[in-house]
Amino acid sequence: MARQTDAPHRLPAAALTLAIAVGLIAAALTGCTPASNVSGKTSASATPSGVVTGTASAGADTLGKSTGPVSGATTSPPTYPGDYQAYAQAVVDAWVGGRTERLGQLASRDVTVNLAKIVGHPATSWRYDQCLNDANERICSFRNNDGDELRLRVASALLGKPHAAVQVVFEPTRYPADAAQYVDAFLTAWNSLNNQRMLALANSRTLDDRLGRIRYTPGHWYLDQNVLGPSDVTGRAYVHAHQDSGLELTFVVIVASLGKPHAIECIPATDLHC
Repeated sequence: MARQTDAPHRLPAAALTLAIAVGLIAAALTGCTPASNVSGKTSASATPSGVVTGTASAGADTLGKSTGPVSGATTSPPTYPGDYQAYAQAVVDAWVGGRTERLGQLASRDVTVNLAKIVGHPATSWRYDQCLNDANERICSFRNNDGDELRLRVASALLGKPHAAVQVVFEPTRYPADAAQYVDAFLTAWNSLNNQRMLALANSRTLDDRLGRIRYTPGHWYLDQNVLGPSDVTGRAYVHAHQDSGLELTFVVIVASLGKPHAIECIPATDLHC
């Protein structure tokens, strides 16, 4: 009896279709993989993780650091006032504030050297007084609370330019040890309308109560030497002064205060008592 042979096993149609589709997909994926990656090696053109690529901008390297010069804070060029008062005030402000570089821009070397020679720290109470014409230039004066006077010559041709302050004169208030010289210093200050110096040599009562009532015209004063004599028992000296206009004044001076501020006690109107 002949041996019965089994019939070949056949896949269902649906399963066969699915198997073909899977094979086609796998082949497609295999074809899209770069050859360099198939071997397990990284292509030289591959980008390492964490590094940003791109064209380096001018002035910067590939690490993001600047290779060009780094500009610092910009400094404005110095400015120079175009009028006399403002220029002189700028010089005084630089001197008082200790701004030597600015002072060197505004003043000549002679001015900076002479300002440095003034004994003691410059007072902070300097106030503008006036600018007077002199040979087509201006002399601008400033005074402080003690009556010290600072006069700056400003050159017209250098206004708005460096070094326009070409000369300085410092005139401090002095306190003579002689009664007549003390009164003369007071009268000189009165002629120049230096009220701060007058206050330093006398007092506010003298200026307000006596001189405030006098209609005064600056002029030459004569001191009568015959009344200067020794001080009386009260420690006072008496100095008589007069002008050609007929104005006459007698000053009562405290002898113990000569050489110091406020030695002039009063200017009595009729008698010699304050």
